[in-house]
Amino acid sequence: MSSQARVRTLPIRLAPLAGESLDSWLFAYAVRLQTPLSEFAAATGLDDGFLRQPARSIAIGENLPDVAVTAAATAIDPVALNRLWSPLARYSRAVRGRFAGSILRNLVVPLAWSRFCPQCLATDGDRWKVTWRLPWHTTCPTHHGLLVDTCPACGARQRRLPLADAAVEAGSSGRCTGALPRAPGRRLKLCGHDLTSTPTSRGDQVAGALLLQRAAAPALAAGASDAALDAAVHVLADVSVIAAHLHSGGSAVVPGLGGPAELASSLARAWTLHGCSDDEGLASLVARDLAGGRGIMPASWRLAGPSLTTRVMRVRDASMRPTDRLRWRSTTTPRRPRPDGLGQSTARVRCCPEALWLDWAIRLMPSSGVSSASFRVMAAAALRLPGTTTPLGDLVAGTCHDGLGRKVSQALRAIGDGAQVFATLRTLTELADGLDAHGSPIDYGRRRQLVSSVELLSARDWDRICAHAGARTGHSRKLSNARLWLYETLTGGPLHSAPKAIRPHEDGVEVYHRFALRLPSRAIELLDHHGACVLANLNIDEPLTWSPPRDWVDPDGLPGPEPDGINPDRVNQMLHARVAPTVVATRLGISLDHLSHIVRRHPPEAHPRANASFRNRSPLPEDLTPERLRELVVGQGQGLRVVAREFGVDRKSIAAALEREGIPAGPAGRRPTAIDAEWLRAQYVDRSRPLPELAREIGTSTSTVAKAAKAYGIALRGPGGASHARNLGSPEPGLPSPLAEALAGEAGHDRVRRYQVLARCHSVAQAARVIGCIQATLHAQLARLERSCGALVVRSNRWHQHQRLTLVGQALLHQADDHLGRPPSAPSDLPEPLAAALASYGGDGRVRRFIEVAEADSLGQAARLLGTHQTRLSKQVLSLEASCGGSLLHRRTATNVPQRLTDLGQLLVQQATAHFRFAV
Repeated sequence: MSSQARVRTLPIRLAPLAGESLDSWLFAYAVRLQTPLSEFAAATGLDDGFLRQPARSIAIGENLPDVAVTAAATAIDPVALNRLWSPLARYSRAVRGRFAGSILRNLVVPLAWSRFCPQCLATDGDRWKVTWRLPWHTTCPTHHGLLVDTCPACGARQRRLPLADAAVEAGSSGRCTGALPRAPGRRLKLCGHDLTSTPTSRGDQVAGALLLQRAAAPALAAGASDAALDAAVHVLADVSVIAAHLHSGGSAVVPGLGGPAELASSLARAWTLHGCSDDEGLASLVARDLAGGRGIMPASWRLAGPSLTTRVMRVRDASMRPTDRLRWRSTTTPRRPRPDGLGQSTARVRCCPEALWLDWAIRLMPSSGVSSASFRVMAAAALRLPGTTTPLGDLVAGTCHDGLGRKVSQALRAIGDGAQVFATLRTLTELADGLDAHGSPIDYGRRRQLVSSVELLSARDWDRICAHAGARTGHSRKLSNARLWLYETLTGGPLHSAPKAIRPHEDGVEVYHRFALRLPSRAIELLDHHGACVLANLNIDEPLTWSPPRDWVDPDGLPGPEPDGINPDRVNQMLHARVAPTVVATRLGISLDHLSHIVRRHPPEAHPRANASFRNRSPLPEDLTPERLRELVVGQGQGLRVVAREFGVDRKSIAAALEREGIPAGPAGRRPTAIDAEWLRAQYVDRSRPLPELAREIGTSTSTVAKAAKAYGIALRGPGGASHARNLGSPEPGLPSPLAEALAGEAGHDRVRRYQVLARCHSVAQAARVIGCIQATLHAQLARLERSCGALVVRSNRWHQHQRLTLVGQALLHQADDHLGRPPSAPSDLPEPLAAALASYGGDGRVRRFIEVAEADSLGQAARLLGTHQTRLSKQVLSLEASCGGSLLHRRTATNVPQRLTDLGQLLVQQATAHFRFAV
C-alpha cells in the first residue's frame, strides 16, 4: 500500500497566502490544528526530520519529500504547494553560484531568520512572507515601512528554528517565539511579545529601497524565465558592489548587516548611483579603489554585471593599455575576458589573415606615427585579443606575428589622439565580434599552410597569362613578383611572410608595388582565375578573397578615409604618365596600400607602345586555348600564318604559344598550293587585283602567287605600292599640284595620308606615336614625298620648337583634305600654347610635370612630390617656357612667398588639364 493511500485528508483546510513561505504555511497549519510538529508531519506525509530542520532549510524545500502526499492530505494543488518553496530555492541556487567565495553573498543569500512587518502580521494572522528572508528586502511594499529585525522585548530573531511545541499549544498569532533565557523550571518559556504592536519607521531611504525591490522582483517570480532571473541577479550584484564601496568609503569591506534602516540607506544610495546616467559619482569610487594599482578590474568590482562593468570600463578606458581595452571590449559592451576554454579566439584566428584586410586598414590607418605595412600586421594580431585572457604569444604562434609582444600596444597607441584610438579599438572589437557571430568563408590558417607548400605559378602558366593579356613575360624577377601577387591575394599575408623563394628584399618591395600597380586588367583577371584553380587543386572550396561587410561596424569617427573616395581615373592617369607609385600616393595624400586597393578595383587598361623596339605582345584571344591550337596545327595541319591571320595576331605570338605548350609546328616550308592559270589571269590581269589580295583569298603567300604568275607567263606589275589596288592606275585627272605629284608613284596614297597626320603634329616623334610606327620609317616616307613634290613640305623643328609647314606643305595639306578627306587617326587641332608644349622634346611628360609644379607652393616641394631633383625640374620648366614662347612662372623674390603662375602658365594648365582628362 502506498504512503498516499495511508494518509487521510485533514478535516480542516488552510490555504496558503500569496507570497507566503513554506515554513510559515506549515507552522500556521500546525497551530491551526493544535498539533505538535511530529504528529503534523505524520498526518501530512512529511518526515519528522524535515520539520525539525532550521526554518530556512524548510523555506527552500531542502530534503522535502514527495509533495503529492502532502497535497492529498491538505487538499492543496501540488503546483500551488511547490510555489511556496521552489522560487526561493531557485533564487538561492542562482545567487550562491554567482556570489560564491565573495563576502557580498551576505547581501543576497536568504537569511537564516526572517524579518517581519508588524502590520502585515496583524492583517494576515501570523503568516510570514518569503521575501522577508531576503537581506536586500528591507521595506514593506504594502505599508511602506521598514521591516523589523528582532523582537523589541527580548531581542530574539524570529523564525530561525522550527516552531516549538509550546508555541503550537499557545496558538496565539503574531507573538514572539523566542525562548526566554534562564527561565525557571524545565518547561520552555517563550517570550510571547505581541509583534504586531512593534513600531515601524519610514525614512527617506524607503523610496529608493522600494525601487530596488521592484527591479529585483523577477528573482522570486514563480514563472520567471532564466533570462529574467539572470537580469535580476545582475541588478542585485551591481547594487551590492556599489553599496559595499559607498559604506566603506571606497574599500571593498562589506558593511555589517545591522538593522534594516542602515542597510536600506546603503542600498537606496547604491540604487540611485546605479541608475544615474552620469558616471561622475561612480568614477570617484573607481578612482579611489584603483589608486593602489589594483589592476584593470579590482577584485571588489569583479562581481559586477554587464551594465556596471560597462560603466566601470568607461571610467577606466582612457587609462588602460590598448591591448587591455581590446580584451575587455571597453569601447563597445565591456565584458570580463575569459580563458579560451571554448576555443572562440582560436576559431577566430582561422578567420583572420596575417595582415588586416586592405579596405579596413585604409579606414583605420592613422595619418602618421606608423607605417601602413606595420599597422596592418599589428591590427591583424590585435583582432585575436577581444574577450580572451590568452596571452598574445599563444594566439599568434606559428604566424608572422611571433615576437610582437608590446609592439601591438605601441602601434595602436601611436595612432593619434584619444578619439582616433577609441574609434580604431572599437572597430577592431566589432570586427572580432562579427567574426565570432558570423565567421568567415575563408580559413586563412589552412590557406597559409597549404599555399606555402605548392608552386603557385609555373613559368609556362605565367607566359600563357602574359600572352593572353598582351604583356611582356619578362625575366625571373617578374615571375617572382607574379607569384608574390598570388600569395598576397590568396593568404592576405604581408610580403615578409611569403616563402623564402619569392620573399622580396627591402629594395624589392617598391619594385613589386610598381609591378602590381601596372598589371593590365586582363592580366589581373587571368591571375585571379589561376588563383581559383590553385585553390581547387588543393580541395579548398572558398572564394578567392573576402572582407568583412561594412555594416558590421559603426562608421562614426574612423581615422582613415573610405577606400573608394578617390577618383580612379586620376590615379590611372598619373600611373599612365609613368609617375612612380610612391609619388602618386604622396600627391594624393594616401598610402601605397590605398593606391593598390584602387588599382585592384579599377585596373588600368594596357597601352601599346609605338616604338617597335619595345612593343607589347599581340594578346591571344580567349578562344585560342592550347587544345584549340593543337587541333589547328597538328590535327588540321594549318601553318603559323594561317592561324595568325584567322585569330588576328602576329606569327611570333603563335610561334611562342606553340613552343610554350609543346606543340610541334610541323615541317618547315609551305605545302604546294594549286593555282589555276585561267583564274589567276582573269583576276590579276583582267580585274587588276593585287597579288596580296589574291594570296589571302586562296590561303597562301604573295610570293607563291607571284611564282605561279611567272610560270604561266603572266607579266607582273611593279613591286610595292605599285601593285596596290588604289595605286594601280594613274592619279585622278584634274588634281591640282602638288597633290597630283604626291599621289603618283609607289604607295603615293599611303604617303599622303600619313603626311596629313604628320602635318597636324608638332614633331615626327609625336606623329610616329599617333600612327604607330617608328620615326625612321616616317622620315623615309617624308623624304620620298618631298622628292615627288620637288620641294620641302616640312621644316624640321629646332630644339624645343615645333616643326612648321612650308607654303608647298600647306598647299598639299589643304588639297589632300579637300580631295581625300581628313584621316580618322589625325589628332584634333590643339590650342596654343598647349600645342607647342606637347610638340617639344618630351612634351607630354613635361606638361604633366608642370601641372604638378603649378599645384605646389615651390619648385622644391614639387620636386619632392615627383621624386626628382629641383635643378632638373627647373631646367625642364625653362625648356617648356622656351617652347611656349613666354614665362610660365613668376620667379619668387623671397623664400616665404609661394610661387605664382603667369597668365600664359594658367592658360597652359587649363588647356592641359582638359586635354589629359579627355584623353583618359
